Amino acid sequence: MADQQSMDAGRWMFRHAVVIGGSMAGLVSARILLDYCERVTIVDRDTFSATPAPRRGLPQDRHLHVFLMRGLSVIDRLFPAFIGELAEAGALILDPADDFLWINPAGTGVRFRSEYRLLACSRDLLDCLLRRRVFAFPRLRVLEGEMATALLTEDQGTEIRGVRVRHLGPDKGNAPEADLIADLIVDASGRSSKLPQWLEALGYPRPPETVVDPHLGYASRVYRAPRDLAAGWVGIFAPAAPPKHPRGCVIFPIEGGRWMVTAGGGDTEYPPTDEAGFLAFLKGLPTPLIHQAVVMAEPLSPVFAFRGTENRLRHYEALSKRWPRGLLTLGDAVCAFNPVYGQGMTMAVLGAELLGACLEENKTRRRPGNALGSFQARLAKINTGPWRLATSEDSRYRTTAGAASSGHWRKRLFDAYIDRLVTRATQSIEVRRTILEVRHMLRPSRALFHPRMLVETLRAAPAPKLPA
Repeated sequence: MADQQSMDAGRWMFRHAVVIGGSMAGLVSARILLDYCERVTIVDRDTFSATPAPRRGLPQDRHLHVFLMRGLSVIDRLFPAFIGELAEAGALILDPADDFLWINPAGTGVRFRSEYRLLACSRDLLDCLLRRRVFAFPRLRVLEGEMATALLTEDQGTEIRGVRVRHLGPDKGNAPEADLIADLIVDASGRSSKLPQWLEALGYPRPPETVVDPHLGYASRVYRAPRDLAAGWVGIFAPAAPPKHPRGCVIFPIEGGRWMVTAGGGDTEYPPTDEAGFLAFLKGLPTPLIHQAVVMAEPLSPVFAFRGTENRLRHYEALSKRWPRGLLTLGDAVCAFNPVYGQGMTMAVLGAELLGACLEENKTRRRPGNALGSFQARLAKINTGPWRLATSEDSRYRTTAGAASSGHWRKRLFDAYIDRLVTRATQSIEVRRTILEVRHMLRPSRALFHPRMLVETLRAAPAPKLPA
């Protein structure tokens, strides 16, 4: 195996890598692996459409997806001119500091023109164009309609040598399984990852898990944006503000002159999916602006609901002392966030970027498979900040399961500080900019606690009422 993993004529680190999952984490990982592997294979249960369309393996595809600015910058580097290609297909490139209303209990975040870019399009369009880019590589093979069922090992289970797959055709109950031999397996199969069970079957411990569940659900509907809406904004971001305001909503523009309207509620205050119930939910939001805008728009789709929003962190870094060579996992298979914070796609891309960094650092070593042993620990560090932000916010719901007690004095102090900072963001461009940069992972969360931010919180005026 060491000879097989050595660079082929000084060029390839691995002869063959298999990526389980063809969503965002899998696509970007495959693109990076192509720089270091002679061949790469993507295995996915779905059959991919050549045009933008929903797919069964992405249960959230009918809902709002946002690339945070940090993730968009990585995509821009890995796929030159891709953002321009999306724009030609109808995607909007917006200024998140100026084009969107940010409505919170303190009022409306101060708006200003900035150098920031926010991609606004449907997930179907984004995935379709990204697949075209990745699938065009001649050394990439895509196995559609195939399910990975087990890991293959050698050296008494200490080294992964491939994955077993089963075809999911009409006769899937009797379909034979086939062994796919590879030097490196990357599990990017998302929340439904079977890796804990596979490891247990090989005699390894299952990773410890942390789950924080705010009992939040959301519902989405696509509308034709009204032509005569002279609102002075392109979109509205009105997030929930628990515990007093467990409901929130976003009006997000997508290609074709449409809106994606996604409404959510924590503490089991789930939005209904019938026409009257959905509109009533919007009317019950703390701000009337969203309901007023939506009733002027033309519905183009049914209302789709989603409930699987718990934050789930699998601590694979805890298994570093016993971990099979040739195996990595990233994306939602490791750390799945509450989707309402829009972190998922960006964290998937950052995990793939880390994979590239590890491969680049170690490409001259004799046994590169060993050198990747620190990947899961390094990925855990990348996940830490976004995980704390998401779960800290989710812990403010009254019925959240798995979170630290909201009654602890440190938690109360933290929440009070963030509330004052949000209030100041309705008055100060500097504070609004800092919050925006932290939310989009351009700066670490500690930027919110910089001495200048501490001073700004003292300047926060009493919170006004939400806009009428």
